Amino acid sequence: MYSNQAMFKRIKQNSKEFGFGNDTVGKSQRILNKDGSYNLNRVGLSVFDRFSFFHWMINTKWSTFFLLVIAGFFLSSALFAFVYDICLGAEHFHGIESTTSAGNYWELFFFSAQTSTTVGYGRINPATNIASFIAVLDALSGVLYFAIVTGLLYGRFSKPVPKIIFSEKGVIAPYKDGSAVMFRIGNKLNQQLQNAQVRLIVSLIADMDGQPVRQFYELDLERKEIIYFASSWTIVHAIDDKSPFFQMSQTDFENSEPEFVMQLKVYDSSYSQDTFTNTSYRKEEIIWNAKFEKILVSTDSFSYIDFTKFNDINHISNT
Repeated sequence: MYSNQAMFKRIKQNSKEFGFGNDTVGKSQRILNKDGSYNLNRVGLSVFDRFSFFHWMINTKWSTFFLLVIAGFFLSSALFAFVYDICLGAEHFHGIESTTSAGNYWELFFFSAQTSTTVGYGRINPATNIASFIAVLDALSGVLYFAIVTGLLYGRFSKPVPKIIFSEKGVIAPYKDGSAVMFRIGNKLNQQLQNAQVRLIVSLIADMDGQPVRQFYELDLERKEIIYFASSWTIVHAIDDKSPFFQMSQTDFENSEPEFVMQLKVYDSSYSQDTFTNTSYRKEEIIWNAKFEKILVSTDSFSYIDFTKFNDINHISNT
């Protein structure tokens, strides 16, 4: 861990509480995952207390979402078909043409699917009051199921998802008369992103009176805001006498177990609201004596970004 007491005291004076706490248990673990989620498990709560089905369905992959929606529909039809065929019997329905038990079940399965979706082709229909009552419950469950699915679809489509790409690595590169920590972000789509604001926070572990202590420090940036986020943006923190990395060697840097947490806030005109996205970089994702490859190409008539080189890094010789 980093043991420069004078530097640590200066960091502590400027440190802030960002909600992660100062406990250094698991100090080599990420605070924030690369996708921006918290690297934190919750224990002592029941599954129902710590799990939100709505939140999970809103954020899960589209393939998983549709798989569960289809599976839920078929499971519902299968359960009602079981009630119709096994609990009641085929004699409670008119129009069944099958003469086998398996055939009766499948005909009632399709009857349930048609009832829940209000299609109702009409060949099969309930012949008794109890069968009609179960069919009413089947129809009601179908209406509720599709109302829930519609709400989830709306939530997924209306959820602001900024299409921002973050560089896989950060670099410590020459900057003016010294050096700087740099990260690169880019706008992948042609959508209008405006008033982009970035915050860069670093977590450092230092030795204070023989005890490891984690401190968080908000880094000064060359530019914290741009009006139009049209292409790419290199986030630059100059390592000067105000920086926690001032006069810090690469060994000291690695011993301090740094983690850079980046938050980007941007106004997305597609959703007419601000959107937020986060990521983080650990020490092993910071490349020393390197710089990003140029990706913005301009001609007399137009400019373009070469995203094939977005993560390309050029190493700089120390000689």
